[in-house]
Amino acid sequence: MENPIRDQIRDQVRSLTEQLKGWYESHPRAQRAYEQLSADIDALVQRVESLVEETDALRTLRDRVAATIDPPGSQPGSSGEASAPLPDAEGKSPDTPTNA
Repeated sequence: MENPIRDQIRDQVRSLTEQLKGWYESHPRAQRAYEQLSADIDALVQRVESLVEETDALRTLRDRVAATIDPPGSQPGSSGEASAPLPDAEGKSPDTPTNA
């Protein structure tokens, strides 16, 4: 089923993306700024990671967040108890047959 508005938006996004890419490729200053920003972010990530390793409170927080995002036992072969998989956007479990 066609959706003309969705198609129009998709075409506009594609056009804008192409325009931005063309502009970026023709402006060395923008490329240098991107490279510098990327390097700055890499340095920041390294600094934060080292601070987390050095600080008990940050390490504990990181572990709690990680456990919330990926609970123990949620991956095959993990030593924790297996947890039920999360439902998809329609509320169906991944284990539910599609024709049920």
